Amino acid sequence: MNLPDQRPTAPVGQPTPAPGPFGPAHHDGPLVYVPDPTHPNLSIPVPRELVPMTTPTAPRDLTPQPLLDPTAQRMLAAGLGAGTAAAGIGWGAAQVISAAAAGATGLIVLALLLLAARLTTPRATHIEQHVTNHVRGLGRATTHIERTPR
Repeated sequence: MNLPDQRPTAPVGQPTPAPGPFGPAHHDGPLVYVPDPTHPNLSIPVPRELVPMTTPTAPRDLTPQPLLDPTAQRMLAAGLGAGTAAAGIGWGAAQVISAAAAGATGLIVLALLLLAARLTTPRATHIEQHVTNHVRGLGRATTHIERTPR
């Protein structure tokens, strides 16, 4: 069973409204057509004096804007710069500390080597060497070396 169509019938085209209190017969000045409050698809004539004037909109600023706010850019750059400086200072401090630690280790190893060398060498070494050379005739020579360690 089909139900009856409940939709309101819309007029085809733009119908001319019946002249109302502000119609062309009652007013001789310029008319402005505005949407009817009861039927938004229809327009009714209204005297131009009774329609409130619209305020002109300000012209739009069409200059290109940066992606980030300049203040935000400065803050970001300051943060990156401070982070880079801190990283550089930390890296430099690490280099100085590691060099000092290596130098201290090297000095300790050198001191231990010198101490070991001092302890392993004899306290006093004295070697006397006597050379006796006898020269005879016709260029004959006899050399005698005598060493006496003490």
